[in-house]
Amino acid sequence: MIKRSRNIFSLVVLSLLFVQCNTNSKKIGVIQMDELVYEFEGMKEATEEYTTKMNQWEAESDSLKKGLDQLLYEIKLDSINQDIQKSQSDKQKFMLLRQKYYSLQQGIDSKAQEEDQKMTSTVMRQLNEYVEKFGEEKEYDLIITNTQLNNIGYAKESIDITAEVLIYVNTKYNGE
Repeated sequence: MIKRSRNIFSLVVLSLLFVQCNTNSKKIGVIQMDELVYEFEGMKEATEEYTTKMNQWEAESDSLKKGLDQLLYEIKLDSINQDIQKSQSDKQKFMLLRQKYYSLQQGIDSKAQEEDQKMTSTVMRQLNEYVEKFGEEKEYDLIITNTQLNNIGYAKESIDITAEVLIYVNTKYNGE
């Protein structure tokens, strides 16, 4: 995987050098993708929606947890009071509620992962469309996105178009 990444990086660098050597009239820009993603209004809204859903799921989980804690307390009281019949009944309720709690937790984990992937792919697809439109409108020949992997070793600040693209994508997103 590392070897492949290096090969891709080398190919990108060679391509850039080729473009630069063959003509000075090519318009090239670099975008700091992490900054663009996290400052994009669409990502901020998606993150708020995700947080709201997570809070709802956690509230449901917390409610079940409180029920488990209460039943555990009652089982202890049953033991102290030597109420065998109530103790057995409470233990059965506890086992059922505990299973429901664990199932809910697994469901939450699964839903959270699914929601995160869905949100991220939707935002990235939208951003990529906006970047492509930006490139066409501004007549760029090449726009390179720098990711968390820092796949660009160096780029002059003059070709960093992140701020300009951020304004563009947020404007488009807001329907202006």
